[in-house]
Amino acid sequence: MRGFLSVAAISVLACHGHDAVHATDAALSDAALADAAVCTGSSRGLTSMGSVVYDANQNIYWLADANLAATQTFGVGGINASGSMPYATAVAWVGAMNDASYLGHGDWQLATTPGSDSTCSSHNMWDFGRDCSNSAMGSLFYTAMGQHYPSTLVPVPPDQIGPFTDIAPVLYWTQKTNGSAGPQTFSFNNGQVGANTVYNFFYAWPMVPHAIGTAPAGSGLVSYLGGSAVYDDSTGFTWLADANLAATQAFGLTGAGSDGYPLVSSNGTMEAAAGSAWISAMNGAGYLGASDWQLPGSGTDLETLYGELGYAQGQAVETVHDCVGPFENLQPYLYWSCMRDPGEMANGPCSGSGMEPGSGFEWSFNFSAGFEGTDLETKQLYVMVYYPGT
Repeated sequence: MRGFLSVAAISVLACHGHDAVHATDAALSDAALADAAVCTGSSRGLTSMGSVVYDANQNIYWLADANLAATQTFGVGGINASGSMPYATAVAWVGAMNDASYLGHGDWQLATTPGSDSTCSSHNMWDFGRDCSNSAMGSLFYTAMGQHYPSTLVPVPPDQIGPFTDIAPVLYWTQKTNGSAGPQTFSFNNGQVGANTVYNFFYAWPMVPHAIGTAPAGSGLVSYLGGSAVYDDSTGFTWLADANLAATQAFGLTGAGSDGYPLVSSNGTMEAAAGSAWISAMNGAGYLGASDWQLPGSGTDLETLYGELGYAQGQAVETVHDCVGPFENLQPYLYWSCMRDPGEMANGPCSGSGMEPGSGFEWSFNFSAGFEGTDLETKQLYVMVYYPGT
């Protein structure tokens, strides 16, 4: 297995404070670019140049701010406060960025993905899945940052949201299956219900559809059982207070699965089957006096909870602003990518023929695990851009 830099090691590379002012639409000189730096550092072919990062592995210049859209919309509507957006909005935003000659360039583009990639774990009509290192973001994740599946490139900071701790702004598994699309999932990054292949690594948040023992007094979301559980008097459900218990309590589910990947990752995520096995082990232990813990019945159950916590669709429960190597504001979530024509490299453009991986779908890459796949164009994902080297 290839060696890699730990996320902690990457994150501490010369991380400066975040009081720096973001660059305006005006063209900046090289000196101004250097002065605008927030995060610096180099890693496996990446060189910080201030507001951009040169990627020698691909001969491209990444924008150092991996979520510029959260602070600079270039007049484009439909962008969430967190910076996420549907695919068509992402295309419009990059176009507006070029119209503004941001940082003196009019050739910014979405990261590209080849339809054919022998490094990927799955091969169907297109190549996708784990270990894809020939796409622009796959190369960044696996080659430049030295990560391996299913490690997260961006650690999620601890949080306290209402009576809960560690709700990750990522995707959570549910029991419901959307046919061939896979198990239904819910995103605490944007409030959307969707479906994903079972081989993704996502979070599992167990609940029981009743009070454990006597229901606690009070209304709304009420903490009980010594602060380890939360009772929702509007649904009658009991939720774990820790939305990522698997990160600290494996209930004996350790080691690797038949595919060679960990049953439970170090950050608490797991494949769909492992999620069910983990909850079975939790029930075997009689955790908190219950033996019928289960995944939420559907994305609607988590969507209801999301609303009760005061969030509306499009809102992330948390955004990350730490440094990851030379990048700032990289989110532990999915980013949009466009398909590139056969024979083109990362420094080539998006497909001129308008190719897409499927009707209504576009490519995406998940920085919380390293999975490359496709998503409906209506999903709300993030945008990371670059311009080609000469």
